[in-house]
Amino acid sequence: MLQKEGPKYQYGKGCLSDSLFGFWMARMYDLENPMDESMIKRHVNAVYKYNLRYNLNDHVNPQRPTYALGNEGGLLLCTWPKGGKLSLPFVSSNEVWTGIEYQVASHLMLMGEVEKGLDIVRTTRARYNRSVRNPFDEYECGYWYARDVELRSAAGFNRCLF
Repeated sequence: MLQKEGPKYQYGKGCLSDSLFGFWMARMYDLENPMDESMIKRHVNAVYKYNLRYNLNDHVNPQRPTYALGNEGGLLLCTWPKGGKLSLPFVSSNEVWTGIEYQVASHLMLMGEVEKGLDIVRTTRARYNRSVRNPFDEYECGYWYARDVELRSAAGFNRCLF
């Protein structure tokens, strides 16, 4: 199977939530946008459409399922809305990472999609409501942790556009 799909632990045709992180950072630092803004907006909207889940009861995350589970919602790191999920995708593809959720929410707001950004923030904050998780902690990487997000290549940013 790997001969057909390529190396293991990739995302292939997946819709990657943090694929626009570099473009978001450029915007934060008031740098010139290296790409057509309408394409970036289409992609960040596709991430919202395909990767945000309001309920994870039917979602399987075999790696670290307690980051978000059950009736909780979250923004999945990667989905395959057009099919083509690899047999061995990158290990954390089924996870929800708070830092990525906030980055995507902020990017949506920067692109004029304020309600969609707030929708992600509300969904994220609902997981940290004191009944299950500490509202001042990001559970997925230990106590008092603020996730560092790695820069990813924007090559393939349009993989989840329709």
